[in-house]
Amino acid sequence: QASEGVYFVDTDNHEDLCKAEISTNNYHDVNSKFLVVLRVQDVEKLKRRLKKVKNSVYRINVEFEVKHSYFNTLHRAVISVPQSIIARIVPSREDIIHDDPEPIRKVNHKCPNPKMCVDEFGQLEALEAILQRPANVPVVVSGPFGSGKTRVIARAAYEFVQEGLQHNRSTRILICAHHSNT
Repeated sequence: QASEGVYFVDTDNHEDLCKAEISTNNYHDVNSKFLVVLRVQDVEKLKRRLKKVKNSVYRINVEFEVKHSYFNTLHRAVISVPQSIIARIVPSREDIIHDDPEPIRKVNHKCPNPKMCVDEFGQLEALEAILQRPANVPVVVSGPFGSGKTRVIARAAYEFVQEGLQHNRSTRILICAHHSNT
């Protein structure tokens, strides 16, 4: 939603080859593929380029075109939230309870579901940071498109629910997103 489209760029010549639209299927199915829609003439142009290549490797960069109006809309929505609502969602320092039960210290590396497996780079670090916070402290997860934010949040929610079940405690989780596809 944050991009107008993507440009295919010839990395050797630094030449824009064509622009593609982002397929709406990307927002309905979470997998390792990123689908784009090309015009017929652009597909033909790419095929002609590939035929000219003598070796079997043709390097293309894909660059996202930022949709500035999208971010402006999000910004206006955030700054229009009344302070009384923010106070209900984000506790003050005085409101934070420090006598919470021991937070989860280690992430269970056995992945409960392939869609909730986190990588060893930034995702695992983010998951551990979430799980080590007191339960009444909100956490904001941010990152670029495709970096695994939804996966980390889903896994954290799963871990909190599992901890609640193991200790016979109720668990409440509030997850907010700016669109329903997440």
